[in-house]
Amino acid sequence: MLVFAVASVFLLWASVVDLKRREIPDGAVLGVLLCALARLLACPGGWAPGLAGGLSVACLYLFLRWASGGGVGGGDVKLGAAAGLLLGWPASLLMVGVASATGLLHCLASRQRGVPLAPHIFLGCLAACLLDLSESLWVF
Repeated sequence: MLVFAVASVFLLWASVVDLKRREIPDGAVLGVLLCALARLLACPGGWAPGLAGGLSVACLYLFLRWASGGGVGGGDVKLGAAAGLLLGWPASLLMVGVASATGLLHCLASRQRGVPLAPHIFLGCLAACLLDLSESLWVF
């Protein structure tokens, strides 16, 4: 849980900056990535769930970046991939689902075509952590 608490600081930083400037600092992404690597090194279940989570989120967000013509930014792809690596599979799916749902609600409520994605990735990570799905998937 300590890794998630530290990662939350970096996710919060990314969220605040994304809301203000519509960009995600590389330092925040690096912080989440380092937390993910620490978690992977400490987990007895191996790297497979983490890699599956990170790669699946990266591929999905890269596709959305291409399909939206840049609506999903490069920072969103990097942050989502790092968060997916942190959470692993299948908790990363919950993160993406929550991020998508809250992002859509944000779009509808604000009547904007695009919204910053980092705060929604953060909410998705919190949901996955609180539901503790990530713990069950490390025992493969």
